[in-house]
Amino acid sequence: MCVCGVIVVEKIDAFKAFVRRHPGLKEEVRSGKSTWQNVYESWYLYGADDGQWEPYKAVDASETEGRPVTKTEGNDPKSELSGPEMMAQAFEYLQKVDIDKVQKTMGTFQQFIQIFQTMQAGKNGGHAAGSMLGRPPKQNYSGFFSQFDD
Repeated sequence: MCVCGVIVVEKIDAFKAFVRRHPGLKEEVRSGKSTWQNVYESWYLYGADDGQWEPYKAVDASETEGRPVTKTEGNDPKSELSGPEMMAQAFEYLQKVDIDKVQKTMGTFQQFIQIFQTMQAGKNGGHAAGSMLGRPPKQNYSGFFSQFDD
């Protein structure tokens, strides 16, 4: 695997761990006050130790004694949402997705794959490297259309 991919995976894992330590961020995003993109960019730029994250930190068990535990503070890993509620939440999330950013990310990812394939072809003798850049890869549909044969 390319070193770039390892670095990206490590950053994503570190961000996930950061969000688990700061559960208040989930409510911030769910309420529409922020987006995951904004949270990630702030985390990346300012770091996990910045003072802006204090309000979102997990509450200690000693602090929750004497008051009811809310749904976000509970230890139950299963969601308490019904099917229609989950669908509504999924549609809300999809409405917040910035399609332009998704397309840009997919384009970048495709370029990364092309570069990786070109490098791999170069290791295999170099004769396939030039042919991969101009043409999309061939796709094999032989099994798919066999069901229509009489």
